[in-house]
Amino acid sequence: MLIFLDSDPGAVFTHNSYARGALIDGYIDIPTTGLYTFYTCMDASVQLKIDDKVLVEQSGMRRIPQWSGEVYLEKGAHKIFVHYYVNRKPGFSVMWKGPGISYGEIPKNTLYKNIAP
Repeated sequence: MLIFLDSDPGAVFTHNSYARGALIDGYIDIPTTGLYTFYTCMDASVQLKIDDKVLVEQSGMRRIPQWSGEVYLEKGAHKIFVHYYVNRKPGFSVMWKGPGISYGEIPKNTLYKNIAP
């Protein structure tokens, strides 16, 4: 799953025929105050930040395809930033779990390019 924020997700780019990636820079609407875990599911270079706090930062190929980080968040909009880069076919996902939320994909309706109204 590539996360797209509104109609303009940021930049999905191609460096050459093998190097690809995505830059996601926007906001996530947190439904309930509490401890959240965010996961990146891939085996290449990735950085995931919430409110400018680095939760996941891995570079290069890894045998472990999932990385995670935890953060306590108040209900409401928070900055989300994901940078992903790989030298092969692109594909990654960002998952979450939190208060009342089972492990799964982040619903598209919780992601925004600008702060949610």
